Amino acid sequence: MEINAIRDDSANISAEIKISKKYIDAVTDKMLKEQAKDMYIAGFRKGKVPASVVKARMGKELTKAVHQELLGEAYQKALSNLGIDVKDIVGEPRIPKFIENDGCIDSEIKCDLRPVLILDGYKDFIPEITKPTVSDDEVKTKVDMLLLSIAKEKKVVGRDILEDKDFALIDFEGFIEGKAFQGGKTEAYSLEIGSGSFIPGFEEQLIGMEIDEEREINVIFPLEHDSKNLAGKEAMFKVKLLEISVKEIPSELNEEMAKKLMPDVENGNIDKLKEQVKKQLENEKLIQYLHGEIKSKYVDILLEKFNFDIPKGIVEQEVNMSFQNYLTSLSENEIKDYNKDDSKIEEIKAELLENAKDSVKLTFIVDKLARDNNVIASDEEVKQVIIYEARQAGQDPMESLKKYEEQNMLPAVKMSIIEQKLFDKLFQEKLKA
Repeated sequence: MEINAIRDDSANISAEIKISKKYIDAVTDKMLKEQAKDMYIAGFRKGKVPASVVKARMGKELTKAVHQELLGEAYQKALSNLGIDVKDIVGEPRIPKFIENDGCIDSEIKCDLRPVLILDGYKDFIPEITKPTVSDDEVKTKVDMLLLSIAKEKKVVGRDILEDKDFALIDFEGFIEGKAFQGGKTEAYSLEIGSGSFIPGFEEQLIGMEIDEEREINVIFPLEHDSKNLAGKEAMFKVKLLEISVKEIPSELNEEMAKKLMPDVENGNIDKLKEQVKKQLENEKLIQYLHGEIKSKYVDILLEKFNFDIPKGIVEQEVNMSFQNYLTSLSENEIKDYNKDDSKIEEIKAELLENAKDSVKLTFIVDKLARDNNVIASDEEVKQVIIYEARQAGQDPMESLKKYEEQNMLPAVKMSIIEQKLFDKLFQEKLKA
């Protein structure tokens, strides 16, 4: 076995492997003898099965096992020759070339190494942070929204036409392919028009209805709908408008309302409510500012300031994943066009390459800084994030969690949590400095 292993750079290694027929035959004979020890075939004593019989019985499995044995040995020797510990390898080894000719093997193995990062002075590159301010008008707008949340519905008088933002009291029944489906019928249901709480397109089609009018509404259930029997299906709802009501914001905030909006605050009053609302808005603005503008600027600076070799195999995986995501935005005919023309695929992948490099680079930067700053994310945190996002999207939390597990997406979620916690920590330290 001849091995020529080299470091392409600090994050990538490659090894040219040449294996003679004599060496392959020796490994094959050794494996046949090992298999013969435990193989039982009628007519032969255990351990006495001829090699030719074992070979015939194993067939292609034997060739595959021999190749795995040889490449595994070559891989270990390549690492040893370069003085590399297997724990420094990231991802799986790749075999871009494997040629059998005249009983010999000519192959190549490529491996990715964890990059060596020196990130001195990374805290000095955090952009200046100016805390956002909140105006009195913004406070008033928020207070009005809070008042609306506790306002009682009031039946509309003198208007029979349903408008946006109204509350519609409706009876409805849903049908798929002309048949009523379970759970699709409700009477006297109060629906806020424009709330987005119903199937997309449902509420908009109610606008303009008159009291006692009956109307047929056509919609398509979202693909991610909780019920698999309904997901992606076209449906027709028969709807009757019974009553129209609105919520009216009180013309003036009083002490009693302020107390009602601050149930956990002792001696709540208007001033305390406005102060609480202002702090809440300031915090929301600050979080949005840090997670948006500041984080974006800081990431760009980190990518520019710190240069290091990155694993080509990981970049290739990122490109392929981005390409698959790109395909989901295409029509079936467009996808067929790509399948017919490899040059189109390579062209798109070339366009995705730079972003993929930055993504991989940032991942290793975040990983290093997170370890240096003792930032971690527990499995429970990952689980809770997935459950929360599923509920926000109206999906079944347990089904969503199962999907993430089956598709091996949990590590990506954990990395995302760690990234956000890391930047939050660094930015808060900057604010306190």
